[in-house]
Amino acid sequence: MGVNLFFIQKDFSNLYLSDGGMKQTLFENYQYTSLRQAAMRVMEEIFSVYIYTDSFDINAVILRLPECSFMETRDLPLLVAGPFSIDSLSGERIHILQHTNHISESMVPIMKQFLEAIPVLPETIQLATIISRFFSRMFAVEFYMTSSFVYQEPSQVKNFTPDESYAVSIIERYKAENLFLAAVQAGDVPEALKYYDEFVAKRGMQERTLRKILNRQNYTIILNTILRKAAENSGVHPLYIDYYSSKFAFQINQATTVNYLTQLSRRMVEEYTLLVKEKNISRYSAKIRKIILYTDFHYPEPLSLEYFAWNLNVSKTYLSHLFRQELGVPLTEYIRKVRMEKAAKLLKTSSLTLKEVAKSVGYANPNYFTLHFKATYHITPKQFQKTAVSGFQPPTT
Repeated sequence: MGVNLFFIQKDFSNLYLSDGGMKQTLFENYQYTSLRQAAMRVMEEIFSVYIYTDSFDINAVILRLPECSFMETRDLPLLVAGPFSIDSLSGERIHILQHTNHISESMVPIMKQFLEAIPVLPETIQLATIISRFFSRMFAVEFYMTSSFVYQEPSQVKNFTPDESYAVSIIERYKAENLFLAAVQAGDVPEALKYYDEFVAKRGMQERTLRKILNRQNYTIILNTILRKAAENSGVHPLYIDYYSSKFAFQINQATTVNYLTQLSRRMVEEYTLLVKEKNISRYSAKIRKIILYTDFHYPEPLSLEYFAWNLNVSKTYLSHLFRQELGVPLTEYIRKVRMEKAAKLLKTSSLTLKEVAKSVGYANPNYFTLHFKATYHITPKQFQKTAVSGFQPPTT
């Protein structure tokens, strides 16, 4: 498998072999304190096999053997198999490891060189099993997979001083992120997609293999959260945001390829931005916001100017004037527009009859529904269904 094997020396002077000396090169006076702590823990349990993972995602299998003839007198009975990685190297992984461990831009090529030399073994447990079975037969005892543990090195964070190139890269990424979020909050789809692509490019995100699917899912979950907050800050009602957030969370969880998640990310940007454009009601007065929200969720009910005026305790004349002033159309026309949009969606996506669609959007009389539909889309509902099946989308008013 190409994995190095070594016994840990009693003075712990050869712990650098666990990563080929990478940390000693990246950090001044690196002591491998975390690995030493792990080794001391393994020393307490004979016939146990541990998997050790450091903050660079570098792995090693550690086990304590009985005293044996092929050990040197300077060695502890601690055998280490490593280093190895479970993932192939990619631009995004380098980016994550760089910032997790606070590596300056100038040191990234050195880190990359070390990581490229480490064997890649996706099935870590397989190596541990092979080692435990081998020594179980050699010593006629049973070795057991006990646990795995991850150690970080907080001391390195305190000593970190970013160089100029590192600081510039951080500033550029934050600038791209802010431009991206500003475009989303403005409801500008072309600009949002443009700045999203720039943001991704500056983060160094690249296409990945199927082994990277979990990491890509995590990034997409983060994007969903960011977009949700952008929509909320733009005045979109939580009911809409929760629907979109839940829908995308399900799709992220069901994803099986990186390519799908890449396409889903762009679709999320587009749909959230359109949501802001269409459902940003923060600019309207409180009474008008109540009407918009109620209509969107209760459009099948017998809504009218009289109904809302009575519920809001205002005169019909006042409410009619206020609604037209803020939205530019009469309230009755807005209600009809919402119903027609819902009907069009049902005609395209469901197998309901014309009568059922009409009833679903608040029309007891199918003929009256057809009259309104044709006035809105300049086409009958039946013709709309046919064109929707063929892929043609009729113009809307």
